[in-house]
Amino acid sequence: MTASTAIFQDSGDVAEEPVADLLSRVGCELALVAEALDNVEVPIHDALLHGAGSRYPPFIQVMQDLDHMRQTVACLGEFLCTLAASSPDHWRLDPKDAAAVVTLADLAKRLRANGEMANWGKDGGGNDCELF
Repeated sequence: MTASTAIFQDSGDVAEEPVADLLSRVGCELALVAEALDNVEVPIHDALLHGAGSRYPPFIQVMQDLDHMRQTVACLGEFLCTLAASSPDHWRLDPKDAAAVVTLADLAKRLRANGEMANWGKDGGGNDCELF
């Protein structure tokens, strides 16, 4: 079976859903990451700007890299959301196996959400802290 036939396969035991829904969910996740990066960038910048950071060239480069990462993630999210809007309704995939490789349980659950996006980003998943 080729990848293209897997997309269109319709089996009763497979929880397939529109590709547009999957792309939208991933796009929303990327938007949340971009927002989180933005929320982190400002306080770090302010805190370090008043210290030695503004005179330390590696700090300036790190702040520019952080801003570039935020912009990249935001653009990728918009890209996927735009693709979702133009995806044909009959394109379907089962996200179960792909979500199984995601090591963050809350994220994997949201990616397998079967189109339930009403409480997107409101489950507190971004606020959990795991100390190493």
